[in-house]
Amino acid sequence: MLTEISKSDKIGLGYRIFFEGAKRIVMLYFNFKSHQITLLLLLPIFICVNSAHAGWSTPRRISEVAAGYYPQIIAQGDTLHMVYINEIVPARICYRRSTDAGQTWSQRKVLMDTLNTGSPLNPHIIRWGIKLIALWLAYIRNQVYPYNIGYATSTNDGTSWSVPRYVLSPNIDWPFQFAVSNYNSLVNIIAECTAINDSAYYSDIRSTNFGQSWSVPQPMVYQFHNGIPDMANYNTNFYFIWDGNLSTSQTYEIRCNKSSNGGISWSEDFILSDSDQFHSQLPSITATAVSIICTWMDYKYSPYIDMGDILLRQSPDSGQSWSSIEQVTFDHFAWGSDIASMGDTLAVAWEDQNLDNGYGSIYCIKSTNGGQSWDEPFWVDGDTGYSRNTSIACVNGKIYLIWYDMQLPDSAGVYFSRYDFEQDAVQDNNNDNMPDKMSLSAYPNPFNSSVNIIYSSKKGGEIKIYSISGQLLRGFNVEAAEDGIVVWDGKNNSGKRVTSGTYLMRFLSDGTSKTFKLVYLK
Repeated sequence: MLTEISKSDKIGLGYRIFFEGAKRIVMLYFNFKSHQITLLLLLPIFICVNSAHAGWSTPRRISEVAAGYYPQIIAQGDTLHMVYINEIVPARICYRRSTDAGQTWSQRKVLMDTLNTGSPLNPHIIRWGIKLIALWLAYIRNQVYPYNIGYATSTNDGTSWSVPRYVLSPNIDWPFQFAVSNYNSLVNIIAECTAINDSAYYSDIRSTNFGQSWSVPQPMVYQFHNGIPDMANYNTNFYFIWDGNLSTSQTYEIRCNKSSNGGISWSEDFILSDSDQFHSQLPSITATAVSIICTWMDYKYSPYIDMGDILLRQSPDSGQSWSSIEQVTFDHFAWGSDIASMGDTLAVAWEDQNLDNGYGSIYCIKSTNGGQSWDEPFWVDGDTGYSRNTSIACVNGKIYLIWYDMQLPDSAGVYFSRYDFEQDAVQDNNNDNMPDKMSLSAYPNPFNSSVNIIYSSKKGGEIKIYSISGQLLRGFNVEAAEDGIVVWDGKNNSGKRVTSGTYLMRFLSDGTSKTFKLVYLK
């Protein structure tokens, strides 16, 4: 059954809001090709399929039953943090964590005020060491202007949380989208706001003390329409990516604004997608020392009106130049995507709407050479229940993937799967449950002139390069960093270039160590 609803520009463009009942699912989404909002009533027919596959763990539910809209995950070492929406009345923002790479998860913690606020949307979570901030769009009851950005903080790695607080003063009068990213204690929120004349614009809101106080919103870019934004940073370089247009004569395109000074000032927006007659939307972005990579869904190759393909573009030089656009998927069934990276490994997850798989499945594709080539896409959830809202993280040689899976009513919820992709990453036994979460990787690997050694450590330490026989060749003293980088030029301590072959790099920090293989090819 299809029911057409008249278009309203004030409904959050790009949203798809789902309401689950005992016998049917109601799906609301905006059709960017026909410019209509369509309500679909689908009778759920679910057939479970075993998704076991080398490298991927069997998907399992990690939330309470029938809860888990818009889950978000971040990872630091073996500790994972997740926020999500529990829509069971009263709706609430919830948090869970795992300290053993996803094997076990903590009990749910409710972060929002369920008495005075309701209908939360758009959860996010960021970290600075063991400090965390969870943020969400809050609807405050009995207010003339009821919307704000709610947030709660933790200073002990998610063990306990503060009472909820609010970023804006005063509230605003309409729902909006926002994105958030941080470098240590510096946090940037870019939120859609609405002016008195009903025009929409993005504003930057900053905190230099990790959420203890917030600046007054500063208008950044005005737009005619917009969808769902994303933001990432490497050090004080921040990248804000969004889909939208600046006038009615334009199609939706993927636009990016960059700040090189931690959000004090921003560049003019520039378009990353092709400026053509086809809409580009639902962007995602990640930033590392190696590259800035963004993905989005594009209709340009699709014969369908409500799904397309995932495209990708990356910058190797902090956004100064960008590669040509790369097509990641080819069957035209893709919707929203998320991307994560570590060194030369990229992982892209997306919601696939192929009816053969239940009109909503989670797929993931990965590259171990910076996107030069890709493995075959893998159907991660492996069932024909409607799965959506994927979120991905990549750290310590593992891919972590979560999503909301609408299986039978007694098993729906947030599902989790893990992929161990770095077979060369060796962790010492004494690393287990250490408080200092470390990571180590290298790009490119193999290398033929120099290699970027990428590390994270709260306390710094030493990175040493050894021959396969154990001879020390080169050493680097490194400071504490979340995304540190050291360049090895293939020379030993005497300045002589080593021969081609396999080498070991070892990172030692406060009694903890990690070892990683390097391959040098002249």
